[in-house]
Amino acid sequence: MKFKVSVSDNAEPQSYPLDVVVTYEDYEEKSATSKIVTIGLPVGGKIDFDVVSSPATLYPGGKSILEVVYKNTGAAKVYNAQARISAVDPFTSNDDTAYLGDLAPGETATARFEVSIDADGTLKEYGIDSEIRYRDDLDNSKISDTMKVRVALEKKPGALFTNPIFLTIVAVIIIGAGYYIFVHRKKS
Repeated sequence: MKFKVSVSDNAEPQSYPLDVVVTYEDYEEKSATSKIVTIGLPVGGKIDFDVVSSPATLYPGGKSILEVVYKNTGAAKVYNAQARISAVDPFTSNDDTAYLGDLAPGETATARFEVSIDADGTLKEYGIDSEIRYRDDLDNSKISDTMKVRVALEKKPGALFTNPIFLTIVAVIIIGAGYYIFVHRKKS
């Protein structure tokens, strides 16, 4: 006989006692009950994931690839795992799902998401919500707890030379120096 049981989320990984009783009709067609038999029901550990990658550094304006490394920190293998992010302002993404595959306990997989960042995004560290949809040993579809993917928005290197205020100041200095040299030569 097969029975489907559910296990509480806070159950510890161990063997739990389960009493089994059979009710049947005997040879005289009378209802009878067997003796109670206690069996051990093994319960595995909880399936859990962590983001183990360092905070990603992205730059406002344009598109970037956000790489996130996930680790199966649980006690069981998962199948057909897919990571998903929930992009919020200043991030947007048309491709918010990435396939991770089967992950045994302790294994990692890298997801790549294409994200766009608003040009006027505030330069600071953000936490983007992420979760993993997977199938367990019994082929049940499950969704992990929500995790935070840390993303730091920083000023693009070399942005000083494309800043219009900086370019204006440099132009004024060059024109001023040229004028000074022109006037000084004219006096000589």
